[in-house]
Amino acid sequence: MKELLEYLFRVCGIGADPAATAPEEALKLIKEALAPIAERIKDEAVASAIAAGKLRFDEREWALEFAGENFAAFRAFVKLRKPIPPAVMALAGRLARPAVSDALQESINRKIGVKPEIFAKYNSPETKGSADIDAATLAIMGQMGVSRETFLKYNPVKVAGV
Repeated sequence: MKELLEYLFRVCGIGADPAATAPEEALKLIKEALAPIAERIKDEAVASAIAAGKLRFDEREWALEFAGENFAAFRAFVKLRKPIPPAVMALAGRLARPAVSDALQESINRKIGVKPEIFAKYNSPETKGSADIDAATLAIMGQMGVSRETFLKYNPVKVAGV
């Protein structure tokens, strides 16, 4: 056990003397030294799952939290999840609506010629945050042969008329 502690202290770059350190304190020091490595492993596992088509990019924050809480369960989830079709992955990013301040939005609207009443019609409190599938996305879905149901299965959002 002494050799193991000496080895771990040396590898982790812990300057304390393992023989003079209480076991609980030694474990704490080792955990603190390994925390950045564990964080990197978690980040790489989530990035790998996204690259493999097992997670959408918009699920990244949730996946990082899940992997941090129970890495083994996260790995099992990714292993069992069916790959998301590439066409759906490509279309998923089109639903993201960046949050901008009202002043910035008004400035953008003036520059591109969107009248306040038109903006208000499509961004009312009832529709704000919902993700209507716009005509361009529907056209791309049609070209790629992705049905509305398939798109919504992999992009669970509130869509008008559904």
